[in-house]
Amino acid sequence: MPNWDTFEFFEMCLITFKNDDSARTNLTSNSIDVALKGFSQYADPLQWKSDYTIFVNRRMDLEYSEEKLEWYEECKTCISLFASYVFGVLIAYYHIEKISETDMLLAEVHLPGFILNENERICDE
Repeated sequence: MPNWDTFEFFEMCLITFKNDDSARTNLTSNSIDVALKGFSQYADPLQWKSDYTIFVNRRMDLEYSEEKLEWYEECKTCISLFASYVFGVLIAYYHIEKISETDMLLAEVHLPGFILNENERICDE
C-alpha cells in the first residue's frame, strides 16, 4: 500500500463535513450519528457494527468530548462533531479495506495536530 497522506485525508473530510449541513449545523447531534454520516459516505450504513460504536465512543471520551475541547471555546461543539465525522470516515475506509490498521493509527495520531492548525476553518460557516 502506498504512503497514506493523512493531511489530504483530513482536508477531504473537512470539505465533505462542511458540505453536509446535517452533520455540521445540527449541533445537538451525538457523535455516533455524525460518525455514521461520515461512514455512510463510503460504506453501506447497514454494515456499521457495534465495535465501531465502541471505537468512536472511546475516542470521543478520551480526547474529543466537548469537555476535553474547552479551550476551543465556542468552536468546541463543531470540532467535536468534526472529529466524530473523521472517525466515521476512517472506519469506512478501514471497513472497505482502503487503509490498514497502521494507517488508522497514524490518522489518530495526526488528527489533533490537524484540528489545532485548522480549527478556524473547521468552525467557519
